[in-house]
Amino acid sequence: MVNTKKLILSLSLPIFVTVVIPFLIVFFIEDFSLFSLITLNIIQLVIGIMLLGVGVFLVIWCIKIFYNLGKGTLMPLYNLETQNLVISGPYRFIRNPMILGVIVILFGESLVFGSYWIFGFDIFFFILNLIYIPLFEEKGLIKRFGDDFLKYKAKVHGWIPIKILKKEKTLNFNQL
Repeated sequence: MVNTKKLILSLSLPIFVTVVIPFLIVFFIEDFSLFSLITLNIIQLVIGIMLLGVGVFLVIWCIKIFYNLGKGTLMPLYNLETQNLVISGPYRFIRNPMILGVIVILFGESLVFGSYWIFGFDIFFFILNLIYIPLFEEKGLIKRFGDDFLKYKAKVHGWIPIKILKKEKTLNFNQL
């Protein structure tokens, strides 16, 4: 089981990506002021705030599932990684809901702050994960969980919730 210190340490990565980097972009690259929020299109602002909420909810949901069911954290480091393969909650529909949550948060921030730089960082972050996940993360999951992960990977798309779109029955542990 993961202790509280390890859980807090594991939160450093999503906080760095969704708070620290956007803060640095907005205040040092774009020279942001509160007046900028007033001049934004209200629809853009509302959509951005809604996306922020959805993204934060998704990331917190994933962290909670990793902690409670996976008996670990989101960090792919020894002693912090999950001990159990997590395929419930949002993981029933896509294999990378936490990363998707971060991408949604960054897109929401790009709308709220009217920032092309944050949007560009969001695209860069997505591309980076498109490369990192199959080359490193999934190989580690295959080593740790073997056929269970391969069966899960064959049934659940990495990024698009196809089961929801097709209204198919979702995956559960008994189907592995």
